[in-house]
Amino acid sequence: MSEFTPTAATRAKGEEMAKLRKEVGDLFKVHQEADGSYDGKGDWVGHAQALNDAIAEKAAVYEAAVTLEKQAADNEAELKELTRPRRAMQPDGLGGPVERARSLGEIFATKTVELKEISRGASGTIRWELNDHETAQVFGASLKTLLTSADIAPLADRQAVVPSAQFLADVTDLFVPGTTDSDTVDFYEETTFTNAVAETAEGVAAPESALDFTLRSFTVQEFSGFIPVTRRSLGDVAGLMSYVQGRLGHQLNIRRSSQLLTGNGTAPNIRGILNTSGIQTQAKGADPTPDAIYKAMVLCRTTGDAEPTGVVFHAQDWQDVRLLRTIDGVYIWGNPSEAGPERIWGLGVRVSNSITQNTALVGGFRPYAQIFRREGASIEVSTEHSTFFTERKAAVLIYERLALAVYRPSAFVQVTGV
Repeated sequence: MSEFTPTAATRAKGEEMAKLRKEVGDLFKVHQEADGSYDGKGDWVGHAQALNDAIAEKAAVYEAAVTLEKQAADNEAELKELTRPRRAMQPDGLGGPVERARSLGEIFATKTVELKEISRGASGTIRWELNDHETAQVFGASLKTLLTSADIAPLADRQAVVPSAQFLADVTDLFVPGTTDSDTVDFYEETTFTNAVAETAEGVAAPESALDFTLRSFTVQEFSGFIPVTRRSLGDVAGLMSYVQGRLGHQLNIRRSSQLLTGNGTAPNIRGILNTSGIQTQAKGADPTPDAIYKAMVLCRTTGDAEPTGVVFHAQDWQDVRLLRTIDGVYIWGNPSEAGPERIWGLGVRVSNSITQNTALVGGFRPYAQIFRREGASIEVSTEHSTFFTERKAAVLIYERLALAVYRPSAFVQVTGV
């Protein structure tokens, strides 16, 4: 709520009440004896009682005025907040609000006029910038190298385009989000921690502890791709442009998720968690998978001195966990008629094909790894590519620039052999 200040009239009521209280206090001081008792001279006690009654009446009036004025101020502030233009927000699953992903129709509608001009023969470039949740939309589909109106005819009874069979669970939101204005992200990692703190006798020198730091640097890399589209398809098929945007966003998510987990660090690749030097390893061996995951969590807490926040499984590896049964055939991860919990040992499970099969990743994703975006995911439509202008084509391009900073590699544990 906004800060509240009573009106001048209400403050005057408070000042009158304060004067009466001071008068009562002065009256008691005048009639107080040295031993702390009060004399019985005159009817000062009756006068003090009358003053107290007046104070009570003025206090009731003052408090009522303050309450009404504060409610009015709060109501006005809430009304301004409700009517203020803003992007819709939704929980991020970790307690904080995040921007809601606009629908593809909403995104597309912001540039309808410009797209119509290109479809009619104009040249130029149109650009959209999407927030994280818009680029994370999962539709699943593949498109031909060149999209033309012959591929999808604008028939009156034509239903929505059906995506091809693709599956992806984006892992981007597991990491701390961030932005940067630089092409590199630098920070100092604590690489030496010698704790010599101990009980010390009087007159004995304190033991010496040690800390040392190493400068780490991560380079911003770019992800990009485009789809060629004929101008006729832009003009003839309503909503097709928004669909193409969504598919490009899906393709970007596939590559970004793969890089965040398994990128090899050789430019222009980023270095993913599983290829980061210093992460820990827990072999499954003869253990059941849940046991191996819990041992990895313990490694994260002990050697990594971090609290794990999530686990990433390949879909086929999570299948083995989901189908675990007791010796008498009861499913441990829930009845087959239910979806079952996407959790293990209290941690949320992200099922993603971006991680290598037979490998799981346990980690303190937050706060020990952060994505820094130099440029958020952006989409451009342009005729200015090769011979596209004369061929009446347009290129629909998506790109994003980011770096992944891993602050504490030992906070991540690769579980092998799952």
